[in-house]
Amino acid sequence: MSLDKLSAKYPLVMRISMGFVLGWFGVNEIFNPVYWSGYVPPIVEQFLPFDINLFVQMHGIVLSLLALSFFLSLYIRYTGLIAVGVLISIIGGLIMINGFNEIVVRDIGLLGLALSIWLHEIKEK
Repeated sequence: MSLDKLSAKYPLVMRISMGFVLGWFGVNEIFNPVYWSGYVPPIVEQFLPFDINLFVQMHGIVLSLLALSFFLSLYIRYTGLIAVGVLISIIGGLIMINGFNEIVVRDIGLLGLALSIWLHEIKEK
């Protein structure tokens, strides 16, 4: 396969990469919510009408569904936009808890990937 033909597959590579990251975190949040509950900002926690671990598991389900959608290439225009919103909320929460650090920088990179997927899908339609 020539490099030109291979380079045309970049949307697939972006979707699989994003799906892998979201899926890994999603599954971990579902099965290990206690580990991830420390990443929920106190302001969010105080308004939850239910246990924080349930909130983390619900967040994990959202991440897992987004990952599945990226893997299966379902509703990518909407999935990309939702992923952008989820990542913005994650970045905001992390900044509230720990300030600007290496985890925030990583998530800004993921935000750029999600934004690229969404913009590419808009351009194609």
